[in-house]
Amino acid sequence: MSALQPVLVRPAPRRPRLREPEVEIRICLGTGGVAAGSREVLKAFEEGLARSGVFAVIRPREEAGDGHCACVSGTGCQGLCAMDPLVEVHLRRDGKKTRVTYGQVTPAMAEEI
Repeated sequence: MSALQPVLVRPAPRRPRLREPEVEIRICLGTGGVAAGSREVLKAFEEGLARSGVFAVIRPREEAGDGHCACVSGTGCQGLCAMDPLVEVHLRRDGKKTRVTYGQVTPAMAEEI
């Protein structure tokens, strides 16, 4: 009989972020959010950041972004489908963290936010 081989392998350690993004924008991409137009809102944020010249990481769901000023990501259902599309804006400045949540966001509102 041969020796047992380990089935579970330890994952490689995650590479640390170079720095946290100053602004992180999270948009609900759950089923209710998509039905309410959150994909269009996500696209409006992408285009607005591109026009403004802000370095941005546009990422799906939970991937890490390294060393950029802004980050836009989709999340799963937030549980407030009546307020979809929901947009959370996380600000990190001078060691302080602030979170603002916007409900029923339209693509036209993305530029103002």
